[in-house]
Amino acid sequence: MQLFIKTCIFTLGFLLSSTVIFAERANEQNKSSPQTLENYNQAIHLAPKKADVFINRGVAYKKSGRYQSAIKDYDQAIRLDPDSARAYHNRGVAKKKLGQYQGAIKDYGQAIRLDPNNVRTFISRGVAYKNLKQYDLALKDYDLAILLAPKSAEAHIARGLVYKPIGRPQDAMLDYDQALDLDPRNVRAYIDRADIHRHFFQYPRAIEDYNQAIRFDPDNAQAYYKRGVTHENFGHPRLAMIDYEQAINLDPNYAAAYSSRGNGHLNSGNFELACNDFRKACELGDCAYLKWAKKNGNCRQ
Repeated sequence: MQLFIKTCIFTLGFLLSSTVIFAERANEQNKSSPQTLENYNQAIHLAPKKADVFINRGVAYKKSGRYQSAIKDYDQAIRLDPDSARAYHNRGVAKKKLGQYQGAIKDYGQAIRLDPNNVRTFISRGVAYKNLKQYDLALKDYDLAILLAPKSAEAHIARGLVYKPIGRPQDAMLDYDQALDLDPRNVRAYIDRADIHRHFFQYPRAIEDYNQAIRFDPDNAQAYYKRGVTHENFGHPRLAMIDYEQAINLDPNYAAAYSSRGNGHLNSGNFELACNDFRKACELGDCAYLKWAKKNGNCRQ
């Protein structure tokens, strides 16, 4: 009898330690790699009733863009642990990625009920409200996030993004200033603040902020593209074309950059190059310039 008990204890200990080993291996690896998923599969096989392992595999699925698979894992985690705020939060994130904003808001609400001090959940729900253009509810969530974490640059940036479409650019600017005070290397804040400067025709200030964004993230195609637009607005078409070129080099599927570069070629009388860019932009979903150029006889039908 004692031998049987010892054997059971040894077996249980072996299973638990093996589960931990596979889970730790997965946590140490790239979250979206096939080996990571295989390690989580092994961990789940050994411990099929551990909610955290399903959540972690769900995160791996989410990072690889497999949002439906991620949701299935979060569903299972919630069945195993109905009080897991983390599972609800992550399921909300996956639903948001799929454009299921109402479902995401419902999951974020449950996560907040279970963990009312999680700043990220308030921010995430605010993003879902913003995407539904329910700006008043989004602002409430961002206000709560900032109340909970006044030093969260992310929360200030998110609130700034809501102030912009509701016609409060000065308030947005204040939030971006605060975000950069908290995080002086925050690329998103530099780009968004530059957009506000451009809105007020403050082109040198906008360019300065785009420069900072590129300094901290030299592979950011959006920063180059927006700096190019600002150079063009400021009357520097040559500098604009250099930035559009770099944006396309960094992101060959950047439709707006092709359209803007094509417009630059058109203004220089390079109709063939302009039409090539307009056609490429149209292939990527932005056909406005091509239609306009055809209508005006600049590009062949």
